[in-house]
Amino acid sequence: MNIMVSVKEVPAQQFVEKLKEELKKIEQIKQPEWMKFAKSGSHRERPPQQKDFWFLRAASLLRRISIEGTVGIQRLRSYYGGKKRRGHKPAISEAF
Repeated sequence: MNIMVSVKEVPAQQFVEKLKEELKKIEQIKQPEWMKFAKSGSHRERPPQQKDFWFLRAASLLRRISIEGTVGIQRLRSYYGGKKRRGHKPAISEAF
């Protein structure tokens, strides 16, 4: 007897790790060269330190889309965004 498990029932970190490894095996999905130098958002000060960040973020996005269905940019901004440091001025939230 096969029991189907939904994405919501699996711990998020476990699911994303397994999906990341599966995405690495697909030849059509490649990390762009510029990803070594790009930040993951305007609120970040440095680029990601993980070598497989591209696949990790792709897996996380796929999980988020599978849970929520149709997802707009605004909802993704609120999930992946953050507050930008502005020195001594008050922080402005990137996710409006």
